[in-house]
Amino acid sequence: MAKGPGRTRRVGDLIQVELADILARETHDARFALVTILEVNVSPDLAHAKVFISVLEKEKARDIVDALNKASKYLRFHLAQRIELRIVPGLRFIYDDSAAHGQHISSLIDKALKNHD
Repeated sequence: MAKGPGRTRRVGDLIQVELADILARETHDARFALVTILEVNVSPDLAHAKVFISVLEKEKARDIVDALNKASKYLRFHLAQRIELRIVPGLRFIYDDSAAHGQHISSLIDKALKNHD
């Protein structure tokens, strides 16, 4: 079976949904409640997945990413229980601050427009 970009995207979307649910319901680390999974990029061979996350408290981002990467085997095990793949990709968590940066830019624009009126 060919593993094209459509399949890797569908697998990434499935992992994103299931991983968000696992973090919300099956982990006992309160820090994980602050995590939003923005995107999951799966390698073409489906062996590896980069999980891009955002965190409500930016100053805790490094600590949370480290904790998620340490828990990746646990999370992968729970993913394997939920999704039907022969091999569940290894997970690597990466902090993505683009959402926070976009919010900051938007607030600066709003402030400039408000001062202009």
